[in-house]
Amino acid sequence: MTNKGFTLIELIVTIVVLGILAVTAAPKFMNIQGDARKATLSGLEGALKSSVGIVYGKAVLNGVEKGQAIVEVNNKSIAVIDGTPVASKTNLGHIVQTDIQAFNGVTNGHTGPHVVVFGFQKTAKAVYDSQCYLQATNIENNNETIFVTSIFSDGC
Repeated sequence: MTNKGFTLIELIVTIVVLGILAVTAAPKFMNIQGDARKATLSGLEGALKSSVGIVYGKAVLNGVEKGQAIVEVNNKSIAVIDGTPVASKTNLGHIVQTDIQAFNGVTNGHTGPHVVVFGFQKTAKAVYDSQCYLQATNIENNNETIFVTSIFSDGC
């Protein structure tokens, strides 16, 4: 008599082995989305910094690297302070194209001028609460306005 199938014990052993593999391998793959979000924010930060350099170069060429002015980049008007772009959703949207949500005037949950937060949620509060966002802001340093970015990735 020939058997053409698996015994119940063989099936149970196979299921147990697959279960053990799933338990040990799953955690390694579970954080892929978080890693992708962190990488996206890092890429956006690099694009912003590069764009800020280009805008500053245009401001220097136009002789408006001090004070407030408007600089034309790719047929778009960019508001600048001391040669760096003013951190606003519209202004930064002119120099960097992204699908990531952007919100004006949010910093650590409070409103403020010249602050933009980029994140993956649908509201500014949700972006801040997620602790997975990029913050771009203008700050004054030694009587000069500079553009600063910070990535918050604890919740990614």
